[in-house]
Amino acid sequence: MNNRAKIKLLAWICAALGWWGIIYPEFTLTSDTCRIVDEAGRQVASADGSSGVELYSDILRAGTEYIHPRSRLLSVIAEISKD
Repeated sequence: MNNRAKIKLLAWICAALGWWGIIYPEFTLTSDTCRIVDEAGRQVASADGSSGVELYSDILRAGTEYIHPRSRLLSVIAEISKD
């Protein structure tokens, strides 16, 4: 398999995973993946009672100044690279 075919396959896999999150947000957005906090970082609301569809709708309605995505994987990589 050449590099072009590998890149094409990877693109299709990423597209499929992306569509899974759009079509079935209740499976990809859980209360573990979303936390509502104030500017000091204190949790102000719990997403435990919200379904994935409600969380997805709330995120879409929120302005970009209110959303700050974080990745545990990227945080771990940053910590490792500091050492």
